[in-house]
Amino acid sequence: MVKKSLRFLIPGIILLYLISAFFQARSEKTQLENFKPLGKLIEIRGRKMHLYCQGDSKPGKPIVILEAGTGDNHLTWYGLQQRIRRDIKVCSYDRLGYGWSDSFRGSRTVDQIAEELHELLAAAQIPPPYVLAGHSYGGIVVRYFAARYPETVNGIVFIDATPPATLLSRQSGIRQPMMLVPPALTGLAALMQGAGLFHWLSERGLFEPFEVLAYLPPEIRSQAEALYFRSNQLAASAVEQLYLRRSASLTANLSLPDDLAVVAFISDLEGVSEMLPNILAEFSSLSSNSQVNVLPYGHYLHLERPDLILAAIENMALAENPL
Repeated sequence: MVKKSLRFLIPGIILLYLISAFFQARSEKTQLENFKPLGKLIEIRGRKMHLYCQGDSKPGKPIVILEAGTGDNHLTWYGLQQRIRRDIKVCSYDRLGYGWSDSFRGSRTVDQIAEELHELLAAAQIPPPYVLAGHSYGGIVVRYFAARYPETVNGIVFIDATPPATLLSRQSGIRQPMMLVPPALTGLAALMQGAGLFHWLSERGLFEPFEVLAYLPPEIRSQAEALYFRSNQLAASAVEQLYLRRSASLTANLSLPDDLAVVAFISDLEGVSEMLPNILAEFSSLSSNSQVNVLPYGHYLHLERPDLILAAIENMALAENPL
C-alpha cells in the first residue's frame, strides 16, 4: 500500500514543482520588466554583462573597480558608489549569473571570472590603471586579477576578503568536506526559489538572507529584492562556493608586485579569532606596501563603515604615486 502510494506521490510532487517553477520563472521575468539596469549591458563571448559606472577620472588617473562577494551583485556597492567623489570614476558590475548579467553553464573558478572582467573592461573601453576593491570572495577575484594583469593595477583594497592560503590550511584533511556545506545550503535555496518558496519564507520573517537590502534606500530596494531573490543568482552563488577550494588553490601562491599598494580591512568576527593571526600574516605579506586594519564590525564592512572604506579607496585613487 505504501509503495503504491509513493509511486503516485513522488511523481506528483515533481510535477507540482515543475509547474510552480514554470510560473515562478515567468513571474521573475515579469517583475524585472518593471525595472531598468542602472548601467549598460556589454556583450562578452556571446553573453551580456552588466557594468555600472559613475564619475569621471582625469586622464591617467586610476579607475576604481568594485568586486562583490559571492551571493551579491553590483547593488551591494550602491551606497558607497553614490558617495564617492565625482572626480573618481568607479565601476561595479555583475558577474555572469548575477544581477542583470546573463546566466552561464559549467564550472566557475577565479581564473574564468578574472578573465571575463578583463574582457569586460576592454569591451567597455575602461582603460587601466585600476584600483581594485574586493569584498569577501571578491577579494580572491581582485587578487588573482592583479597577479594576472599586474601592469594594469595600481592598488587593491580588501574588504573582509577571503584569505585563500588560510582557507586552504584550515579546510584540509578531515575538515575538507565542510566546504561542501555552504554550496549545498545555497543550492537548496536556489532549488526552493525555483518554485518561489525561498522568497515566500523570507517574506514571513523566518529569515533575512540578504544583509544588503536593509542598507539600500527605498528607491532602489524593490529592484534589489527582485535581483537578489532570482533563482539564477542563488544558483550562481552555489556554483562559486562549490569551486571555492579550486579558486583558492589558483590564487594562494600567486605573487603580487612587491611595491603594490594594498590596504586590507578585516572583520574581527566572533569565531575567527583563532584564525586572525594567520589572516593578518597573509594580507601583510602580499607586498612591502601592505596596511592591515582589524575592525570590530561584521562581514559587510562597506555597509557598516562605508566612511572607512571610502576614504581608503579615494586616497588610493587620488594618490600621485600610490606605490
